[in-house]
Amino acid sequence: MKTYFIPAKYKKDLTSLFKKAKLEGKIGLASTVQYLEQLEKASKIIKNSVVLGQVLGCNVNNILNKDVDCILFIGSAYFHPIEIAAKSNRPTYILNPLTEKLSKVSDREIEDCKRKIKGKQLRYLNAKNKVVLVCTKPGQNRLKEALNLGYPIFLFNNLDEIELENFPDVDIFINTGCSRIDSKKIINLEDLPK
Repeated sequence: MKTYFIPAKYKKDLTSLFKKAKLEGKIGLASTVQYLEQLEKASKIIKNSVVLGQVLGCNVNNILNKDVDCILFIGSAYFHPIEIAAKSNRPTYILNPLTEKLSKVSDREIEDCKRKIKGKQLRYLNAKNKVVLVCTKPGQNRLKEALNLGYPIFLFNNLDEIELENFPDVDIFINTGCSRIDSKKIINLEDLPK
């Protein structure tokens, strides 16, 4: 079956919104695909800013370890900037085109995110029965990485976390797909203890 990806681009002029972003230091700009075309324009309006690029629900790693003082996420999703803040250890701001507000990811949100990951890492280390979740969707399918883990694999296309309750003998699921799939029994591949 052929699949066509048609990105929905946000077309509204965001010039006035970009002017609200008065931040200190070198600013890294990141976004999801909807606002990706807006990043170049934003970099010309927001002083001392550079384009870092696109983040996906499953991966923010491409914008980490860049030489910036803070990160400005342009978009309406909230889980991306929290993950960016937790993994980059840099102040992270959200410029939301829908609400037209600028906000900062709080220290508490970052600590909650890190604490949650630590808890899942402990659960993983103590788990006897581990199963790897592999999404069949293009762009999220990481079967090769899943096979390298050496645990049984559960393939899915769309998954509701509640469905995993049908597997009470599984201590933890290792998620290789979208990191928005979340429960106490799921750890993302990127969060496995090193």
